Amino acid sequence: MIEINRFMKQPELGKKIAELRQNKGLTQSELADNCKISLRTVQRIESAEVTPRGYTINIIFTYLGYDNEFFNNSQYFVSEKTNWFKQIFTNNVIEFFNLKTEQMKRLRDFLKDFFLTIGVLWFFCGLSILLFNLNFGAKEIVLTLIIPLAYAIVKQFDLNRNSKEKIE
Repeated sequence: MIEINRFMKQPELGKKIAELRQNKGLTQSELADNCKISLRTVQRIESAEVTPRGYTINIIFTYLGYDNEFFNNSQYFVSEKTNWFKQIFTNNVIEFFNLKTEQMKRLRDFLKDFFLTIGVLWFFCGLSILLFNLNFGAKEIVLTLIIPLAYAIVKQFDLNRNSKEKIE
């Protein structure tokens, strides 16, 4: 097994793996089965949704027939001698704020559901205070935060379940 202790660059790495896999005439499913990793992992690596662990890269490239020379001379890997903080920052933090990523879309949808529900709930609470002279204590105010939070969480689980059903 090749020992790699490097950071992998995405999306170039995913594209390269897809290219090498296709050159060998393999499907994603065949690569996953032969490397003993999930099909979803291969799909996510090739689409640059994730930056894979060194162990996973070792398995994939070993199976595809590449050795240490490929890793030492490749533009797809960044040596540990480079600024690792900068590499992690670019791969993770900046990507987090990229509104096109699936993770950011989920966060946006969650916050939209949460604050929209709070707005509607607080509107009706304010209306009931004005019309019926009701006084809201701490319990009622906490409930106006918990109910929208629960709604937003349940809706996200429902969206995740629906998206998984579509994939299968």
